[in-house]
Amino acid sequence: SVDGPAAGSRGEQDHTNPYAPPATEKEADEVAKRWRDWLASSHERISPSLYSEAYELMQKGLVPAMARSADAEPSAAATGQQQPTKKRPTSSKKKTTKAATKAAKKGGKKGTGSSSKTETASRPPTPAADALDPLDDHVAAAPVPPTNPTPQYREFAHRLAILRANLGHNHFSVAQVRRLVCAFPRDSYLRVEVLLAVFSRIVDLRHLDALLDGELDDDERAEAVHRLGYLNTLCPLTVDRHYKMNLKVPDEREMAAVLVKLAMVEPGENWIGEQFRRKESVPCTPGWELPLEWEEDLAHYGILELRYESSAKGCKPDVAARRSLLPRFLCGRAAASAQEDAALVGGSSSSTGSGVVGSE
Repeated sequence: SVDGPAAGSRGEQDHTNPYAPPATEKEADEVAKRWRDWLASSHERISPSLYSEAYELMQKGLVPAMARSADAEPSAAATGQQQPTKKRPTSSKKKTTKAATKAAKKGGKKGTGSSSKTETASRPPTPAADALDPLDDHVAAAPVPPTNPTPQYREFAHRLAILRANLGHNHFSVAQVRRLVCAFPRDSYLRVEVLLAVFSRIVDLRHLDALLDGELDDDERAEAVHRLGYLNTLCPLTVDRHYKMNLKVPDEREMAAVLVKLAMVEPGENWIGEQFRRKESVPCTPGWELPLEWEEDLAHYGILELRYESSAKGCKPDVAARRSLLPRFLCGRAAASAQEDAALVGGSSSSTGSGVVGSE
């Protein structure tokens, strides 16, 4: 009697594959739905180039042809084209049949007509997907994405909802937003959600780079730029950072035009490690450098990746040129003195930000 219930309870937990993770049901509450929607539209899942390339294929009329499945191919009468025939398999089959017929008529050896079958049967069979050993070194196990949000995410998602409900007519400085962001863990872009919740209420966007570089990691920073855009989050006074821009996206192309203009005006080698490729699926062009014609006519395609540096040897930022680019950015709507802008360009953005906007 003791072995019965124990065996029954154990049998309910066993699976066909003993190495498979336990099956979990998808939670259908609002927190789980929002969590899935956010991850599905993150910068890791959605790339602007996917939309641009799909639009380009649709304009060429290639999307319907690619979307057709093997079991739903149009007939030759519907398309008006002659369907290609598989000549090689048909001819070999006919030759094998004729050889077998002649051998049977002439009373030859029994194995004459079955040589092709013997060769086919000697090939090793393809192993099934469930027959692969999960512990085999040659089989790379794909990471299993999470099905539901973590309990920590649920707890702080509730706190974020309370924060949104109590925003009211309040406005925040970057220093205050930094404290809010630091109060949330690095779990499924929670810190980026906090930034997006209060972004429209930040009064000193020129110091936002102190938050992006100080409180967000590389993945969260890329997600914030993916959600808000370069022109809404950055300031032309402090452009020293790494960039990866798709020139088919208007926001990223405009940011690339800003970097091209600064590279032409400011002395020294400002572009470090620049790379260009026509699209994400092709390798980078070897030995690529900034074309001079891009100053007048910037390309409308391609992936441009570089790091802009104005503090290296021989480089010097041009404060007047950078201030002239402020109207292109969201932070340029707020007026500031030339002394404050010069302090930002001088590389003391983080310290100036903590001193100027830290007062509550």
